[in-house]
Amino acid sequence: TTGGAVATPPVMVSGDAQIGLTQGLFLNKLLAGEAPYDAPSDELRAIASLESTCLYFVVDASYPYDTLGELINSGEKIKVGAMVASAASSIAGVMVLQEYGLNSFDELQPNGSDVYVADGTALYEAYGDHHFDMLIVNKSTSDAALKELLNNRSSKILSIEKDVLSSLEEKYGWGEMTIPADTYAGQTEDTVTTGIKSILVVRKDVPDELAYVLAKVCCEEKPYLETVQASYKAFDVADMVQNTVVDFHPGALRYWQEAGLIAK
Repeated sequence: TTGGAVATPPVMVSGDAQIGLTQGLFLNKLLAGEAPYDAPSDELRAIASLESTCLYFVVDASYPYDTLGELINSGEKIKVGAMVASAASSIAGVMVLQEYGLNSFDELQPNGSDVYVADGTALYEAYGDHHFDMLIVNKSTSDAALKELLNNRSSKILSIEKDVLSSLEEKYGWGEMTIPADTYAGQTEDTVTTGIKSILVVRKDVPDELAYVLAKVCCEEKPYLETVQASYKAFDVADMVQNTVVDFHPGALRYWQEAGLIAK
């Protein structure tokens, strides 16, 4: 549905869909009834935890910082570009800033300036044209469009401090992810950032047999799925039962127990 991981949960809660992909970030917010959702709901159940996407804080190469904390603590202001406030990258980006004591992207900005807001393609083009100097996006560890962009504008990807990563994992279940050195132009060392899991979910009233088959397909057909989505190579089958946020559907739970990945 339009709106992706953000819009999927309410569409499913309303009964307009029974199966969908979302992210742990939004399942947490749905359970709590926090924005962008109007009310809490426990209607969804997990089938499998799938790939993680990385949160990128990309800055112009002229900035003398290697981590987000170094930039923030320096007090230097930087023009920011991000997607709309309801997008996963923007919500997650603000949540990371909160761990550093900031409340919004605006606090990174020079006085009197506005955050540059656009959708993905327009946002990349604007960064490439130097309309702002920090790009915040949520992508796989090796994103083709981002590679092309950083080939054309000298940049660096800021790491997130270990204590912040630990806090994000404890609070939200976000994992630590490493973008290997040389994945992108100008990236001479590993970059350590946070990753947000994609989760296949169903309504809790779907038949047990359907949930069982979905879990079975995710597990046993992973080699095929890797040919469709390259990022599926970056995690193991054992990871499919980790960090689901919501409880497993009973049918999926039965499959994972039979597979030996969850104790009976």
